[in-house]
Amino acid sequence: MPATQAAPPAGAGRCEVQLPQTWQDALGAPRGADQDDFATLLTVHDDGSRAEALYLEADEGVVLIWTSANGEQVKVMDLSDTPGQQVLGASFDGRYLAFSVYENEELFSSPWTGFVWDSAERGEATQIAASPREDYPDGAPGAMPLMYPLMNDGNAYWVQSDPTEEERDYRALKSYDVGTGQTETLARGPFDKPKFFGDSLLVGSWPHDGQAHVLQVPIGADVPEVPAELLDAQGLSEFAAGGDSLAWVTTQSTVHLYDPNRGGVETITGPGTAMAEQVWEVGTLTLNDDVLTLYGQDSESEYHQYVYDSRSESFTSHAPLGSSDFHAYPGHLALHHTDAQDKHLQGRAVVRPMDEVPPLPDCEKSTD
Repeated sequence: MPATQAAPPAGAGRCEVQLPQTWQDALGAPRGADQDDFATLLTVHDDGSRAEALYLEADEGVVLIWTSANGEQVKVMDLSDTPGQQVLGASFDGRYLAFSVYENEELFSSPWTGFVWDSAERGEATQIAASPREDYPDGAPGAMPLMYPLMNDGNAYWVQSDPTEEERDYRALKSYDVGTGQTETLARGPFDKPKFFGDSLLVGSWPHDGQAHVLQVPIGADVPEVPAELLDAQGLSEFAAGGDSLAWVTTQSTVHLYDPNRGGVETITGPGTAMAEQVWEVGTLTLNDDVLTLYGQDSESEYHQYVYDSRSESFTSHAPLGSSDFHAYPGHLALHHTDAQDKHLQGRAVVRPMDEVPPLPDCEKSTD
C-alpha cells in the first residue's frame, strides 16, 4: 500500500489498559531467575532460534550461546578465561550469526572484534572486523564503537567509526560477504547503527548541526518505499524498523507508526492523541508487526516502559524502568527479567511467539 495514502485517524479510543493476566502468565519469570548466572538475550530470529550472552558467576566472563528453533543449545564462543569482555549485538539470518565482542565495559573506548558463526557447520567463529590499535587521522582513539552488526542472506552489515581530520564523527557502513570473504564500504556519514527495512538498510544520520535524516541502502530486490513522513520528519530523535513497519519519534515526544497493512502513518503519542497526557519523553523503540515498545514518563513523571498493541490499539505499561524490559523481535515478544542483585541491564528472558500472546484488551476493558 503506498506510503502516501491517507493515514488512519489518530485513535481517539486509544488508551492505557492494565497488563492482562494472560500476558503475565505467558511472560512470567523463568525458573532460576534468582540465581547468580544471567543470560542477556541478544537476538531472536523469526523461527524462534536465539542467541544469549551467559554471564558467569563472580565476574568470571561470558559465554555466547545459540539455541536452535528446536531447543538445541550450542556454545558459540567461550570468553570465561578473559573476564571483563562482553558480547554486544547479535543477528541471525537462519544460518549465520553475526556478533561483536568488546574487551571491556567502556564501550566508547574498548577495542572490539566482529565475528560470523555458521550454525550449519558449527566450529569456530570467523573474525570479520576489528578496531584499529592506533589512533584515527584526527587523533580520536583507535577503538571507537562497532555498532551492533546485522546478518542477512550470508552478508553481515555494521557501522564503525571512520573519522577524518575534517569529519570527526563520520562512520562507515560496512558489509562482509561470507561466500567471498570480501568487505565493502557502502556509505559514510555521521551514522547510527543500521536497521533492516525489507531488503534494505536504514541508517540514521545525526549531524551535530542541521536536520537529522534517514538514509536507505538497498541490499536486495524487495526494497520498500520509505514513507515521506519519516524522510521529512522535523526533530527526528529515534526510529525503529520491524519487517515492513516503521516507528519514529519527533518533537514533543510524538511517536509515529507506519504499517503498510494499516493504510499509512498513525500518530501514537503526542499532542492530539488520547495518550497526550499519559506518555512524555519517549525513547528506546522496538517493533514487530504486532507491537511497539517504548520508554516514556507517565503523568506522575515516573519512567515506565509501554507496549502498544496494534491489534487492539491499546497501551499497557509494566514495572518502572530498570526492573524488567519488553522487547519486540520478528514474530516474537520477550520480557527480560532482572534480579535486584544483578548488575547487568538485562537478566533471563522469556520469549513467546506473538500468536501465543493474545491482543491487549481494547479500551473498553482493562482486564482480560
